[in-house]
Amino acid sequence: MPYFTALRRSRVVLGELIAGQRTSDKGRDFPESPTHVRWPVLMRTIGDLALNTEQIPPLATVSTAVRQLQERALRVVAVVENGQFIGVVTRDRAQLAAPDAPVKEIVQRLVIEMPASTPVRTAAKLFVENALDYVPVKDEDQYVGLLSANQLLLELGRSWDPMTGLSWSDRLRDWGVDVLQSGQEITIAFIDLNDFGAYNKQHGHIVGDRVLKAIASMLAGAVRSETDVLVRYGGDEFVIGSIRTRQEIEEALEEIANRPLMIEGVNEGVTFTVGYSGGKRTRERERTHFASTLDNLINLASRDSLSRKVGRSHEEPVPFEARAASGAASHVEVSNVDDEVVALASVSLGQEPALGTARGPKNTAIDVVAASVSQAVAKLRPGTTLALEDALVYRRWDGHPVAAVQVSVACAGSRTSVQASVGSSRGLYAALAEAIVMAVEKGLGELMP
Repeated sequence: MPYFTALRRSRVVLGELIAGQRTSDKGRDFPESPTHVRWPVLMRTIGDLALNTEQIPPLATVSTAVRQLQERALRVVAVVENGQFIGVVTRDRAQLAAPDAPVKEIVQRLVIEMPASTPVRTAAKLFVENALDYVPVKDEDQYVGLLSANQLLLELGRSWDPMTGLSWSDRLRDWGVDVLQSGQEITIAFIDLNDFGAYNKQHGHIVGDRVLKAIASMLAGAVRSETDVLVRYGGDEFVIGSIRTRQEIEEALEEIANRPLMIEGVNEGVTFTVGYSGGKRTRERERTHFASTLDNLINLASRDSLSRKVGRSHEEPVPFEARAASGAASHVEVSNVDDEVVALASVSLGQEPALGTARGPKNTAIDVVAASVSQAVAKLRPGTTLALEDALVYRRWDGHPVAAVQVSVACAGSRTSVQASVGSSRGLYAALAEAIVMAVEKGLGELMP
């Protein structure tokens, strides 16, 4: 029976989260001339790669070169003088030369060089056609680093989004684990488009694809290849990982995040919300569980993005009790049995209600409630697949229980991701159940108008 078959969400702790003051998009002082961005497909270039920037002067001794190669665990180092590339020295050649000889006597000249703007796939073709091992990379006339065939192979082995030209989350994870292992701190910025599902439905997927390309291009302009990595994380989600501080990243994204992005042929602008995590530690993290640490940072940034969306919305959370006319209703009872929590949900979508039950450890109460609701929905809508992507449950400043959720709804080969925010006088668990049901109702309405 299909119900929440892909339950993937970060753990949210029920608690007294105080929501900030709400602001409205209406009346906001947007620039008179919103940003217009064309949508070129982003082409990853060799200048975006982590080039080998180690270098040595031509008058240094061979013994110095050997020591530098061994300490950096490198097979080759560039010989550079006054910013100009001369050639390379390999470890094998240096170990066979006289230790006191100058490096310039064993330098190996490289005939082909490439500009930093060379697309990765073009560079790979040139490497194969010319049987190259290394190539110096230049930005205009300035040497910036050494590119190896192994680096290209690694880069081409990553998964890529052909529409935006960005890599998917595997690159972020590889980068993040490497950075954490080196003892550096990471800032994660989670970017989520506002109301993209409705925008996509109104204007069609072709225009929606243009929006994604334009957002990717805009974000690419805010990152630095030497400190940041930008990936497409999901449908309308992007993530920036950086070794810059959170303040630096927030300042870099603040200006573009507050301006609507205008797409040719469409009147209204597109905006996005950014959530942040990390970037504030002053002590090195414990050198264990790097992958789990990175996943936690991504989840925290995703949750922060969702909470900011709730906080900036000009609409109050919809009291579920006031929506009786829609025909959708839910009721959930949660009780403790020994060391477990048990949830019984009753859900109606304009018909006789269906029941769902679930149980689990007490620290997974949100998962248990979601599973009980999803089981009931599955009985009412066979063939519908649901996924709770994220959830935020909190008490507002006035004590009012509120739940905000993002749910993926799939039916008859189509899929949409919808959000719902619900306030309930019956408690936090009831608000969570009602928010899920509202999101399901909205999602089915989009898929089956």
